[in-house]
Amino acid sequence: MILQGRKKNNHIDDFLNGSNKIKNEEEEFIDSKLDDIEKIRMELRFLRTFVLFGNSSLDDFYDRMSMNIEKFDELTCSLFYEDEDKLIGEIQHGRSAHAARKR
Repeated sequence: MILQGRKKNNHIDDFLNGSNKIKNEEEEFIDSKLDDIEKIRMELRFLRTFVLFGNSSLDDFYDRMSMNIEKFDELTCSLFYEDEDKLIGEIQHGRSAHAARKR
């Protein structure tokens, strides 16, 4: 039972770490999506609370995790793949501007 709780907690931690990495990368581009990322992170923290306090028998745990993974997948697709050419251009422009400022 303890091992199962650790496994659930590890899944949540991995998901939170991944969402944090996305939040920190290219912040200028994803500012409009930060609220969505925070909503997902809040739901995951809620689920982690159940695991940490020993209520690993939360009946809909895996359903809720699947729902969050689906939301996360949709969010990342909308952030990074919706208009790939535009994104690549914005990233390259941002890096060029950053390099110019360093000179």
